[in-house]
Amino acid sequence: MALTKAPADSERLDALITARWERPLSRQLEAIAGRVRAQAAETAGVDPDTGVAAVLGYGSCLRDVSPADGLADFYVLMADGMPVSTSRFARLGCRIAAPNVYYAECDHEGTRLRAKFAVLPLRQFEARVSRRTENPYFWARFAQPCALLSCREDARERVFGAVRTAVVTMLQQSLLLCDGKARLDDVWLTGLQATYGTELRSESGARAGAIMAADPDWYRGTAEAVLGNDMGKALSRVSDADWARGVSAWKRRRLRGKLLSVLRLAKAAFTFRGGADYLAWKLERHSGVAIELSGWQRRHPILASLWLMPKLYLKGAFR
Repeated sequence: MALTKAPADSERLDALITARWERPLSRQLEAIAGRVRAQAAETAGVDPDTGVAAVLGYGSCLRDVSPADGLADFYVLMADGMPVSTSRFARLGCRIAAPNVYYAECDHEGTRLRAKFAVLPLRQFEARVSRRTENPYFWARFAQPCALLSCREDARERVFGAVRTAVVTMLQQSLLLCDGKARLDDVWLTGLQATYGTELRSESGARAGAIMAADPDWYRGTAEAVLGNDMGKALSRVSDADWARGVSAWKRRRLRGKLLSVLRLAKAAFTFRGGADYLAWKLERHSGVAIELSGWQRRHPILASLWLMPKLYLKGAFR
């Protein structure tokens, strides 16, 4: 029997996503999200009410990091027919290696808030979270809890459907890495660890465990909703052909994902204000390896990366 495309309990999965979207958010998070939405519209040269379909928040800002203490993460999804930027180069970059990444900040009640936000068209987002997209960059992120900060009413159903698809894709693809001794909780743990291996990360297994421990109801609930509460039955629904394709796909993801990560980081050096510092911050955050940049490296991030990447690899900044 081939791996089914439908979740075991669709209603429960929908309820879990809805409950997350209905949770109250901090005034700080809403403030910086408003700035992100306005800046994304300005970058694209569109009206925010018509050009921006939705703004999603994800990552540590929804777990245990205040926007006042860290860098909040957002995705801005542009409405159909709307550009991601007035720059032809940026539009091309988004088509080749989505998403485009930018920086935003604002003052709120005497506190400076900062954010990193990614921009891509809603239609492209829908395609990238599906099982037809081999690289897990998008579906692994949005299979985890996210928040809906703003949304055009006519786009809400599509955004909801995309997040739902991301959860199903992540869990079904992660199941293909589990052996007969695996428990239901192992599916998320195995999948998160595997997705780290497809990016320029040097994360330990403890990182995936800490993320799951921060929201056990989500991870247990979504696993049961998508796969059912009997791990043996879930594994039995996977055919030999599915296993073979799955193992092969994860091997390809590791190599191709790292190449895409390099491409995205290089592109961020141009779209992200202080792009070289962002690249260094990103690697240091995930690896613990301190990176100090010279003035020349900040002015020429692409040339500098040709020298820095081998050096950082030897230090263990990424694998």
